[in-house]
Amino acid sequence: MMMRKVAAAAAIAVGAAGLGLAPAAQAMPTEYSVTAIPSASTVATGSYFKISGAYLHDDAGIAGRTVKVQTKVGKKWVALTGAKVKTLKSGKYSVRVQLNLKGTRKLRVATRYLGGGMNIVSPTVKVRVR
Repeated sequence: MMMRKVAAAAAIAVGAAGLGLAPAAQAMPTEYSVTAIPSASTVATGSYFKISGAYLHDDAGIAGRTVKVQTKVGKKWVALTGAKVKTLKSGKYSVRVQLNLKGTRKLRVATRYLGGGMNIVSPTVKVRVR
């Protein structure tokens, strides 16, 4: 009788593996994200405004990582001079930005992936400079 229970348990385990069901110990893919929210949608030339947001890994903040504000120039993204800060314990940040060229500027925030080389970037935001 005991042999039947062991055989049945083994058959269930093999069947679950054959169906592609992952064991509970297998790691799920992780998600990294960074957000960017400007304090104003229109600013005067040369005035300061803030871009705030958070750098998250699986919805938990990542502390001590540098985030840089970038602007689109032609087809390239270029870091704004001096517009970088480190994230707080919560993963949140707030960086002061000054734009001197008139027109609508496309901005984003970029940071490094925890594991190294890859950049994580926020969705693009637009700020009108008058």
